[in-house]
Amino acid sequence: MFRPFFLLRNARGGGGWGGRFCCRGAPRARAGERPPGPRGPPGVAPEKGGGRGHESEMASGRQRVRGWALGLGAVVVASLAACTPDFEASWEVRDLRLLALQAEPPELLYRELPPELLSAGEGPAPVDPVRLTALAADPRDPEREVEWELWACTPEATGCREARRRWPLGLDEAGRCQLLAEDAAAPRQRSRLEAITCDFVPTLALLVASLEADPYRGFGGLPVVVELRLFDGQQVVPVFKRLAYTVPLPYSPVPAGKEANRNPELAAIEIDGVRWTRERLATELPRIPVAAKRELLPVAADGAKESYLVVTTGAAGERADPLRAPGVQQLEEALSYEFYVTAGALSHGRTGGRGSTFITDKKVTDLTSTWTAPLAAPSQPIRFWVVVRDDRGGASWVSFSATVD
Repeated sequence: MFRPFFLLRNARGGGGWGGRFCCRGAPRARAGERPPGPRGPPGVAPEKGGGRGHESEMASGRQRVRGWALGLGAVVVASLAACTPDFEASWEVRDLRLLALQAEPPELLYRELPPELLSAGEGPAPVDPVRLTALAADPRDPEREVEWELWACTPEATGCREARRRWPLGLDEAGRCQLLAEDAAAPRQRSRLEAITCDFVPTLALLVASLEADPYRGFGGLPVVVELRLFDGQQVVPVFKRLAYTVPLPYSPVPAGKEANRNPELAAIEIDGVRWTRERLATELPRIPVAAKRELLPVAADGAKESYLVVTTGAAGERADPLRAPGVQQLEEALSYEFYVTAGALSHGRTGGRGSTFITDKKVTDLTSTWTAPLAAPSQPIRFWVVVRDDRGGASWVSFSATVD
């Protein structure tokens, strides 16, 4: 009977493509015992207070703590009243910013499991490369060079700092990312802002580790996380991207009609109802009067919003049942848009996407953001960036400049 290596290794207690399929719960205290905590070890009741003297000591301690807290509160209020920090809005680009990271393609789909994946190893995985491209900007010097480093890691955390296993990536002369020794120091690369890019291929070890760390064990697709960090004297906030590798697994087949995800594209930006295509924006600058308001509407290209098939373990609207044979459900993407600008003010930094119960002022159906031009004409054209994202890891963007006079 044929059994792939990840099932054999799992049966013997080892790792591999399947890892440990059962999740272990937290340890429980035995019957009659108190769970471990600040009150003492299991099964031991906490000591009781030592009479009136003990109570008065606690009361005086509470008074001291209350007085200290009131004094600290007064200092904090006075400090806030005396100084109001100048926080930047999410859409405002004043200095070096890392706005997005694109993976092309955002998903690699294989209808048959590559044979090489059935044997453990440390070399590159037999998958196609993914081109990683960053959207970085610095209005102080758009042509500048920056230092950056790239990491790849398992997908159980938000980024690579908290991941169980992580690998730094080096860059060879051909622009390919090479995974280095696990947890080694990442070599810093140096390039211009528009040239932060490389071709990424995971190793077999990274794919196996990602499968073991994935809470869904690769069900519906195996995620691998890459994280980019920019440096400008001090570290800039990193950006991470989840890459999707969809391969058939015994408990997660690839639906017959499923297609790999594609990055959504923007066809144009409408400025107060006037259509500015990507080609027009590349050759002509919109002219806007000082203090004027302009409504920006991103226009997605035909086919940017995709329908797609997912593997399920229950009917639509039902709770997933892991004992039920996998089914198929068709879903539709929700595109969201992010706006960034170097001057002026935007009414919304993000529109579109899916509705939220907790964010009541979110613009979901109305995709526009109103931009107010500065009160005085700047010496340089104002730079805009509009990023479109689907909810499956796809992204692209349009950038353009406008003059204010």
